[in-house]
Amino acid sequence: MFSAFQLILTDNHARARNALTLGAPPPATDRTVDMVVLNQGHGDIGRFESWDAGALDANLVAPMVASGIRANILILDFCLSASLLPAMAPLCAPGGMIVSALYSVSDVVMTSAFWSEIKPNLDMGNIGGLRGQVMDRLRRMAAELTGFANLRTVQGWTEAETMKEINANPNDREFLSIARYLPSLALSLSNATLTLPQLYAQLKAVKDKPALGFAEQQILAALPNAAAAFDAAERSGIETQFSERLYEILTLPKYGLQENVAGAPTFEGDGSLWQRVLRARPQLLALATGLPRCPTPFTVWNESRRALSLDAALALDPIPATAASLIREIEWQAPEDVETILSRITNTAAVSLLDQQLDYLQ
Repeated sequence: MFSAFQLILTDNHARARNALTLGAPPPATDRTVDMVVLNQGHGDIGRFESWDAGALDANLVAPMVASGIRANILILDFCLSASLLPAMAPLCAPGGMIVSALYSVSDVVMTSAFWSEIKPNLDMGNIGGLRGQVMDRLRRMAAELTGFANLRTVQGWTEAETMKEINANPNDREFLSIARYLPSLALSLSNATLTLPQLYAQLKAVKDKPALGFAEQQILAALPNAAAAFDAAERSGIETQFSERLYEILTLPKYGLQENVAGAPTFEGDGSLWQRVLRARPQLLALATGLPRCPTPFTVWNESRRALSLDAALALDPIPATAASLIREIEWQAPEDVETILSRITNTAAVSLLDQQLDYLQ
């Protein structure tokens, strides 16, 4: 059994077919592959780059199946890839799984960092471990999409709207504060051109926000009541507390980041504490459990059951308004793409059952 191999698809379909035509395997030879990933290309409904379903079947799937090559885990890692499930399903080994997407997202599942994470299990041929890691990766991506889909709305709330959310879900205050108020503090504290009175006015405006998180309140606790009493020493103290807050967010397990930030500056450069927190805002905002979950685009097809697991909201026709609004924050055409793909693949030889799960992968 092989762990994984790389196949680069070009516009030369015949060359791929010839490369994959190995002949039937000798007796007792197992050509099952632990994982096959198809990515690094543009996907559309019924297409991956220049490969439509017919081309994939004739030049990729059929020769691999005839050669005894199947995959325990097949990841169709491109936009709208679920539309090609019927074409790719024969490549899945008995009891295997296929990961695909119902609408477009900008990130891929198989990043170089994730390849490094799974390498030990690949090397050992640990299929159960690989499955667990893939599912964990999909959960992390689903959470990030929920945070991203809610971010613009949360930032646009009034203080009254924010307090209404906090009153309903008190534990969300911290994560809402990270999304709404930390950027203002960062913008002010990183601006070396501000005079002390100017900086004081901006910090005081944040301190007076009713929905400010308790950790952010602590950063500004030493801010005096009058601008005349604000000096360079107090500015330095606030900057130190701000840096310590960023360090907490990036390293404490409760936030789910746990990055190595040794020696990182507060503001300077892409690897600074602030830039890291800024990039992680969607993941952090997703920790606010009172926010609606954005239906994940990711699906998992189970070969044994011919069942496609997906978010229950996406299987409804029409998709509920709240869910549709959230996935449009990710991709404007998403609701229409989901409906088109599901109408094409449901009740086919590949997909006999939709396994609808509430807040799937979240």
